[in-house]
Amino acid sequence: MWFGTTDGISVFDGQAFKDYSTTYTYIAPVSWYTIGHVTKGRAELNFSEWGRYGLRKKDTRLKAICDQCQRGEMPIPSYALVHPGVRLSPDEVKRICEWTAEERNRLPAEHR
Repeated sequence: MWFGTTDGISVFDGQAFKDYSTTYTYIAPVSWYTIGHVTKGRAELNFSEWGRYGLRKKDTRLKAICDQCQRGEMPIPSYALVHPGVRLSPDEVKRICEWTAEERNRLPAEHR
């Protein structure tokens, strides 16, 4: 749904209006599958719209990012299938969770 690697681009791949898809994701039937996943992912979290989110929504999304990475749920298997090399290492999960904790700490306490 939302993570690849922590290179600054892949982390947000599919989670913003920018799209870094590979060529084969534009060919049916892969394209149909990709469009569905991207649309669903952006409905849950879209960093292009981050500034419009309320504080509570920002907090829940940041918490979910870390939680899902720690449980090994991100990236989803179907995404990893068509994007080789996106599996997160333990160090990447740690860095992602550190980042989300820092961002959550920037929010007013009553929203955490």
